[in-house]
Formats: sequence, structure tokens, C-alpha cells
Amino acid sequence: ADEVPRDRFVRVYAAQPRSTAAVLQLRVLCIELLSAAISSEGLKQAEHERLRARIIGAFFKALTSPSDEVIGAAKEGLAHVVRQQKLQKELLQTSLRPILLNLADYRKLSVPLLHRLSRLLQLLANFFNVTLGEKLLEHLKKWTEPDGLAKVRQNSKPGDDVRIATAIIELFVLLPPAPLKFIP
Repeated sequence: ADEVPRDRFVRVYAAQPRSTAAVLQLRVLCIELLSAAISSEGLKQAEHERLRARIIGAFFKALTSPSDEVIGAAKEGLAHVVRQQKLQKELLQTSLRPILLNLADYRKLSVPLLHRLSRLLQLLANFFNVTLGEKLLEHLKKWTEPDGLAKVRQNSKPGDDVRIATAIIELFVLLPPAPLKFIP
């Protein structure tokens, strides 16, 4: 029989000493519990809209975790929400703002940031417009200019420039369909 997330939470948390692995597993179970809760008919009522927004915000925040398990649970929860309902524009803007602000300046780009954007594009590609592709192309050009590359290398680890450029290129496949604007 399928185990209810809450029962799994109690069993896992009670059986293990408090360690990093246990806390990580606890986070995953909490996200799974939130995912189950947001699917319930009771939370679909208008009076619980604020709570739903907070749960969705928690899913977005969990996508920034360094843990693949937490990210996987958050992606599943967010994917479930996207399939069930249309996300409010304000909630999306609030949730995406931290990532988009860091995308504004090519010197702030990092592999983890680009991977977060990749996860968001996998789930929400249709919520992004052509401007994102234009900005990524602009950043990629900066990474190929000697002056731009020199500025970035001052504050990064060796090899980061190649990893970041590669991560930018990998994002183009995930962008929403657009005219062949980005293909030279």
C-alpha cells in the first residue's frame, strides 16, 4: 500500500538520529507533504489562496537547494501545481525576481544560478518571453569578448568561464518556441 507522506515523515524522523541526512530527508518529506496538501479540495477554496501562494513560494525556494532530492521533490510539487491551476502573475514575478535580478549582470552569473534557471524553464518555459533569450545571448557574447572575460575571471575559479558559457548554451534548448531569432 502507498504510504501517506505524513506517515513516512513520522517514521523517518523518529527512526533516525538528527543528522544532515535526516534533516535533508525531512525537507524532502515536508515538500511532499505540502504537495499533497495543495492538491486537497479544502485548500482549493478562495479563503486559502494566501496559504496556497506560500506553499508555491516554498516550492520555488526549494528549487534553489543544493540537494538534488529536495530539488526533485520541489519540481514535482511545482509541476503538479502548474498542471492543476494557472499561476498568478504576481506570485510568479515575486518567486522569479531573485533569479532574474542576478541574470541582469553577466558578472553575477554562476553555474548554480543557471541550473536554477534551467529547472524553472523545464517547468515554466511558457511564462518566459523572448527577452530572456536575448539577454542570455547578450551574456554569451560578453563571455566571448576578451575584456568581459577578463573581468569575470578576476572573481571566479579556473574553468568557471567554460562551465558558465556551457550552461548558458544549454538553456537555449529550454526557451519557449520563438522565431529562429537566435540561430545565426
